Amino acid sequence: MNEVQYRIGESPALRAMTAGEVIVVDDGTTDQRWQEYVNLTAPLGYASMLAAPLILGGEGTAALVFYASPTGYFTPERQHMIDVFVRQAERALGMSMRVARHRDESDDLRSAMKPRTSIDIAVGIIAQNRCT
Repeated sequence: MNEVQYRIGESPALRAMTAGEVIVVDDGTTDQRWQEYVNLTAPLGYASMLAAPLILGGEGTAALVFYASPTGYFTPERQHMIDVFVRQAERALGMSMRVARHRDESDDLRSAMKPRTSIDIAVGIIAQNRCT
């Protein structure tokens, strides 16, 4: 379904990511906001959708999307449970992205230092030759 939403450029998930707000579709057959997307997901048996943004700061943007067959599935109680889950997922994904970024930076620093070792050896050889 990710491919579909990016191909048509609209979906509850894309809206949740750009607006930073939870998007609920109670009944895809009557909701007019993302009709093309809903028309493509309806044959899969999904009538209700909830898209929740993951707030990741400067690390990127993402959304979790929940699908359900019955209309009106995402009641306030279910939305609250999903919010608790989403906040935990947000923390885990954010931490994972920060670790990956730091690992990349560390790898970049190591790569930058490799030629430095050769330079230090060459400087040592030159200095030794001048002293003898």
